[in-house]
Amino acid sequence: MCFSKVAGFAFVWDDKNLIAKNPFLYQPDTLWRAFQSGFWELTNVPHHIAMYRPVVIVSYFFEKQLFGDDPMGFHMVNLALHALNATLVGLLAEQITRRPATCLPAALLFLAHPVQYEAIANIASRTDLLATAFGLAATLCWLSTHVSQSHEKAFRALGIFFLIPALLSKEAAVIWPVAWPLLRAARDGKFRLRIQDAIPLVVLGGYTALRSIVLHSVVPLSTVEGWQGPWRLGL
Repeated sequence: MCFSKVAGFAFVWDDKNLIAKNPFLYQPDTLWRAFQSGFWELTNVPHHIAMYRPVVIVSYFFEKQLFGDDPMGFHMVNLALHALNATLVGLLAEQITRRPATCLPAALLFLAHPVQYEAIANIASRTDLLATAFGLAATLCWLSTHVSQSHEKAFRALGIFFLIPALLSKEAAVIWPVAWPLLRAARDGKFRLRIQDAIPLVVLGGYTALRSIVLHSVVPLSTVEGWQGPWRLGL
């Protein structure tokens, strides 16, 4: 794989405070506290940026039990997630274009593109990888509702099921349900909103309320110094 050398990297930058030197990852109640705390609150260096990403903390917790202080295991998980995302991108390209031949080129382009390097090399960027993986899975399910009427509700439910952990991995995942009608239009050749398209918006409302309650803030991240904007999804 293009980024295979990443497996031998050490903990760098935020990896150290989030994982290597984080005593909270040895405490069982962290699994529950992750959903009741900001992203940086469960470290020894609380951060001024308001983030709510409990799914990422949970992933760090389980990997800490498996790999301890060995960064290789964490990097291998990042590599596996990147490979999964490339596969999902290929499947999405095939579904939108309705041409199976587009699957492999799209997957390979995503897999090898150098813009992916930061998200893969930094374990702290697991946020991008998880939000992308869950978001792509949700998108594939939501766009598959046209396959058959008998499975339409099941695919829609799966889309919401995967959307929730995407939102709980990174705030930028709010863009996924907004993109669904556009992707469907690209596939079908016409733009049409459906009543069902309101369902993920309700989920977004619930997520926003939960995030506001936990962080005691509704301030957009773009207003915080150092935030690079919601467009950085890892895609």
